[in-house]
Amino acid sequence: MPFKAEDIQQETYDFNPHLNKSGVIREPSTAEINKFRADIFKVFTNSGIEGVDVENMDMSEFSSLLEKGSEIEQGTIDVVGAFLQDPSADDIRALPWRVQRAFLGYITGLFIRPEA
Repeated sequence: MPFKAEDIQQETYDFNPHLNKSGVIREPSTAEINKFRADIFKVFTNSGIEGVDVENMDMSEFSSLLEKGSEIEQGTIDVVGAFLQDPSADDIRALPWRVQRAFLGYITGLFIRPEA
């Protein structure tokens, strides 16, 4: 079957019933997608998390890991909100945790691995 650009669907979001907000996800430029990918990569590389051995951690190491995980979550929300513009990072933060995670996974999958 031949490729048809018209087959590429417009992406939308709907945060109801958690937040009275819905809309269309704008189509970013190649430069914006490349920046988004680089910014997401920076969030993870700047965390300093490498080769974690959770089973042999003491409580202070585990607490530090959780704190870094929270920093990664907040950094990811900031990057996704800046990239999308609508919804904003504040909109995403207003969602329940599991809905946030699902939306962030959806967006990163859409723009980091669109063929997936």
